[in-house]
Amino acid sequence: AICGGCGCGARGLGIAPSQLPNTCAVLALPDLFARREGSELLSVLLIEMSLKAVVVQEEATCACLGAGVPSACVVDIGAQRTSVCCIDELMPMPGCRQILSYGGDDVDRLLLWLLHRQHLLNRLPISLPHLSDWSQWALVRSLAVITPLRHACCHIHLHQNPADPSGSLITLPAFGAQQHAEEVDSTGGSSGTLMKVSLGSLACVPPLLLFAPHAAALLHNAERRTIGIDSSFGDGPPGEASDTPEPRHVDFSDVWDDDFLQESAAPLRGAALGKTERDAAEADVEEGVGFLGRDTSQKEGIIRDAPAKEATRAESKPAQKPAGACALAGSYPSLTNLGFRHQGELEPDEQLEYTPLDEAVVRAVEKGKSTEVKRRLYGTILLLGGTGRTPGLSSYLEWRIATCWKLAPDSTEGIERVEVQRLPAGVQPECLVWRGAAAVPLLESARSMWILRRDWERRGAMAAREACTFAW
Repeated sequence: AICGGCGCGARGLGIAPSQLPNTCAVLALPDLFARREGSELLSVLLIEMSLKAVVVQEEATCACLGAGVPSACVVDIGAQRTSVCCIDELMPMPGCRQILSYGGDDVDRLLLWLLHRQHLLNRLPISLPHLSDWSQWALVRSLAVITPLRHACCHIHLHQNPADPSGSLITLPAFGAQQHAEEVDSTGGSSGTLMKVSLGSLACVPPLLLFAPHAAALLHNAERRTIGIDSSFGDGPPGEASDTPEPRHVDFSDVWDDDFLQESAAPLRGAALGKTERDAAEADVEEGVGFLGRDTSQKEGIIRDAPAKEATRAESKPAQKPAGACALAGSYPSLTNLGFRHQGELEPDEQLEYTPLDEAVVRAVEKGKSTEVKRRLYGTILLLGGTGRTPGLSSYLEWRIATCWKLAPDSTEGIERVEVQRLPAGVQPECLVWRGAAAVPLLESARSMWILRRDWERRGAMAAREACTFAW
């Protein structure tokens, strides 16, 4: 199916299977990914598909290459989540990344709820499922109608007259009994129902969810209360979490794998301890605390607090402020007087997943090393994803960041310009990553970034760690 298509109608790459051993590829990974999943993808490309070599790059860096800028704050508004990542000189900045738990689907759900509240759904030529139906089928069918409606009609032009009679021509998909209403376009394909729609004063409301994401939190809580969330991804019914602990995936080929370090270093650590310390360490292991205070019963990558006896021992010592405490305290942004009117206060640390979009950008950029770096990032903000094409979103985001926040307060020069980068003509925000990924092999440094099949077979994840320009 990948090489030449299949009977289901999917279009392949047009590459014969016999040509795969001489084919190279570029793998674009999310800004935050699990090393184990990245290794599995490389194994599929280099072992299962027998590709000759692969270059691995992160999506944010590829977006910068696609836009032709070396430094930028990349905001990727996806369907279910939004990511903010700062890139300086084509290198991801450590600690300047954030994942938000809302996206374009939440904007569509808010629009659907508004249409239902204003009794406007009955004016659509297609009957949609009830709002209380949170099944996957109902969600897919509703979003298939609401998404093109949002792309065509929603905007953030707050100065526009809502009584403007002009509307937008959109094509809605046809379902079931509506097949008789569909029209055939010039290419001979089914184009659905063509209609003219104007949302009036409702057009500005759904995109503003990006700046008031607690509305998305309410939608998520309503969904959890209705159908529950299957956090175990097991075989049980949705909403019933399994008590079975997650299987541990140890990558023995990666000497920097956390679980590999835990298992390999534990015997050496026990041999170096005295009898009393060894007995205490064995007791910690029985309680579920692994090497370096790691809780082996918890999810991979989660570090447990130190044992109680260590905390008691620390209380007996005089309190000392961490070396980086001042730096961390200075990294928090501050609101202007106008910002306090639009947003009462900063989002608490325990709810950062529902941080407003402008605050997430400011939080990420303010962690920059110098004012010059912050100036470059504020002056080049990239909006990715289909929601990034919303009319007026770029200008509104610029206004929110420039007027509601105190930018680089520790500098005397300040930030002169906040700008969302305009993409090259003919380049859509959802295609910018792939445009940049195609340009990665053309870089002068790309020669050292290739992961060859023989190196992957022999060295595994260590080959990827040496070839990648980011922290694997």
